[in-house]
Amino acid sequence: PVLEHLEHLCREAGLSPIRTIQDADAPLILIDGRFAGLTLASLKAIHHRKALSLGTKDGTIIASLIEKTDTDAPVLSAHSSQHHIVHDSESHAIMNSWELEKVERIIMTRRMKTLGQKGVRFLNPESIRLDLTVTIDEGCTIGPQVILRGHTHLAEGVLVECGSVLEDTSVGAHSHIRPYSVCTQSQIGEHCHIGPMAHLRPNTVLHDRVKVGNFVETKASTLHDGAKASHLTYLGNATIGTQTNIGAGTITCNYDGVAKHETTIGPNSFIGSNTSLIAPVNIGEKVIVGAGSVIDKDIEDEALSLS
Repeated sequence: PVLEHLEHLCREAGLSPIRTIQDADAPLILIDGRFAGLTLASLKAIHHRKALSLGTKDGTIIASLIEKTDTDAPVLSAHSSQHHIVHDSESHAIMNSWELEKVERIIMTRRMKTLGQKGVRFLNPESIRLDLTVTIDEGCTIGPQVILRGHTHLAEGVLVECGSVLEDTSVGAHSHIRPYSVCTQSQIGEHCHIGPMAHLRPNTVLHDRVKVGNFVETKASTLHDGAKASHLTYLGNATIGTQTNIGAGTITCNYDGVAKHETTIGPNSFIGSNTSLIAPVNIGEKVIVGAGSVIDKDIEDEALSLS
């Protein structure tokens, strides 16, 4: 299971699949020609009067087991230089999931240190989890207990507050992710405000200056510039026009038990609180829908709709 997890991490990081070389009944794991992983059998072989030699050919590490030299310590040979294997941050035994976690923490800390030296601020970095595939621009601030997974990208000046989880999500410059929001496979524009406790499900696209507030859930929906859904709302398979306001408690009833259906709302419209939009339905621009309405018919532009 540990090896499978290592392979999964490598694939996520864009590295080539793990290759195993069998030599003297001691397999050696090579990852992308850059990282070497020694199995227990390899270590035992080294202990029994053999040493590990790593050389390079065409930029790829070539490994072989050779007889020990006069020294008792195994020798790593690469780029015509020799290095003794020592038990420090460069050499850790990983025999179980707990030891794997400790090594992952070392790697994540190094990554955060590098980013911190380039202008990214981490608040309580010991509590933050960060995949190596995540990219963060300078001027960002990452709060405690934040988890950043997959191919997430944070543009300049983004603030991600405590407890938020972002996976395969891009966030535009100077946007603000408030505490305990979850964003998955979504695109967030510039100067957006998300949360607290918002849930952006896959294929959510938010253009610039969009607000998705507390206890709002979106799925496969697009909100254009300046659109707002401030609280207690579900938007599924919906397209929301520029500067349109979605009142509290509004839901798109996108599923009829068999198929999903689309809801389209034009720009500069106002949807009153506690409205149910029965998809498929099209609402024009500059429309006002009264609070508590159930809308199951299309509405023309600049109309007032009550039900």
